Amino acid sequence: MTIKDVLTIAESRGVKLRVEGNDLVFRAPKGALTPELRQAIVDHKAELVAFLRSHEAIAPIPRADLDEAAPGPLSSGQARMWFFDRLAPEPPIYNLHCRVRIRGVVDHERLSASLSEVVARHAMLRASYPEIDGEPRCAVLPPAPVLLPVIDLRGEPDPEHALRRYVEATSTRPFDLAKGPLVRASLVALADDVHVLCIDLHHIATDAASMMVMSRDVFALYAGMTPPEPRIRYADYVRWQQGELASETARAVAVLERCL
Repeated sequence: MTIKDVLTIAESRGVKLRVEGNDLVFRAPKGALTPELRQAIVDHKAELVAFLRSHEAIAPIPRADLDEAAPGPLSSGQARMWFFDRLAPEPPIYNLHCRVRIRGVVDHERLSASLSEVVARHAMLRASYPEIDGEPRCAVLPPAPVLLPVIDLRGEPDPEHALRRYVEATSTRPFDLAKGPLVRASLVALADDVHVLCIDLHHIATDAASMMVMSRDVFALYAGMTPPEPRIRYADYVRWQQGELASETARAVAVLERCL
């Protein structure tokens, strides 16, 4: 598959490619990014980055001057999830889960502080989504410690079975988008040297890939390292998307006016 094939297939499937620094990132509708297309993008990464830069096919997302205290807009994907949550809050189909098994002695206070620091660094992990003047808005809450209760299952006859029952019960609890917080965490003790960090979030605040980054950053901080700051924030993407949609609407109106 050539780079031309990759771009043609990506465009036909609605896959958007852009360059951020030295990285090639993409956004795709559900089901559009097949394993073959993903592998082709990876294989031709250097060529795609060079092509997009030389042709200025897609401008990088700018970092906006944002006021966290002022409720902001939602992305189109967030608005869709907010609507479905209002329409049918049960069952909580948009709950996402992260489970990390930790072997060895755990410093609970340090782990709790690391989790709280990651949530403080990312506004979307501190956001709620109230309805204001008939429209959903993103209201970022001030940084606050994230509760990390310890669930002690060491005395259970079968701790692993008890863990499965606990996870099933907690993972299906709905979130209140209007109030937040949209992050729940607990540390399950199975033995003195075996723990499971359980984190549940609503999809409106994150996705599977971001949860992997979140857990990576938590344990980087726990180990005394400083994770890199993201170049752009999700709110920057939302503002960029609004601008793109406004431009597309303006172009469509201009074409319509020429036809009238």
